[in-house]
Amino acid sequence: MPGTLPAPKLQPLPSLEPTAVTPVAPVVPAPAPPEPRPEAKPEPPPPPAVVAAEPHTLTPIAPSPSAPPAPSEGGAIPQGKGINYYLAQGHRLLDSKPEQALKFFAKAGEVDPGSPEPDSGRGLAYSNLERWGDAVAAFQASLHKNPEYTEAIMGLAEAYRAQGSVPNKRKALGLYQRYLDLTPDGADAPVAKAQVDILASDLKAAEGARSPAAAPPVNPETAPAAPANEEGAPAAAPPSREAAPTAPPSELPAPPPVLAPESPPKQNGP
Repeated sequence: MPGTLPAPKLQPLPSLEPTAVTPVAPVVPAPAPPEPRPEAKPEPPPPPAVVAAEPHTLTPIAPSPSAPPAPSEGGAIPQGKGINYYLAQGHRLLDSKPEQALKFFAKAGEVDPGSPEPDSGRGLAYSNLERWGDAVAAFQASLHKNPEYTEAIMGLAEAYRAQGSVPNKRKALGLYQRYLDLTPDGADAPVAKAQVDILASDLKAAEGARSPAAAPPVNPETAPAAPANEEGAPAAAPPSREAAPTAPPSELPAPPPVLAPESPPKQNGP
């Protein structure tokens, strides 16, 4: 039939071979890390069991052999002790109870009358009581037994200085110097040196206050001239107001003898 197009010839499609599909392994998610467990806190140890303490008896400590035992509260002086015991107790009580210290020093003097230490100790006790006269006598008694006992020398110097008068200061100065001559490196040497300087200055000032001030010398070249009188001659110095020295009665001249008046001559009659 005119105008009719021929039918296209269809070519057969090439056969498609089936493609082998490689199986894919399923993706397995990685396991999550385990969460950290909280550390367990250590449990506090149980409190110790309370055990009843057994009664403990304190053992008294024996006093040291070097430290003498203290006297009784009543102030009684123990008997039968040595001189060192009484001296130690006296020095221990010097500052707190000087009256009680006097008793111990007196007891030490009874034990050893020839020792200078008890008398010096009494002097120290009297000084603490400010009984300077008794202190001086006690120190002098100690130095009578031993003139070179430095404790008594220093104590006597302090007792003289405390009294304050010029004669006592002179005595104290000599005693301080004597202490330094005997023990220049002694325990009380710094105090003695300081007092020597102080007392020397005080005594010098006291001597200067006593001596009258000397008049300054007069230079004749610069001295003012005496005023002249009317005639031109220098005026005479005014008479001194001081009374002229009188001789003792034994040296005065004897008064002239008193003569009787002569009687007129008698006239003869006519």
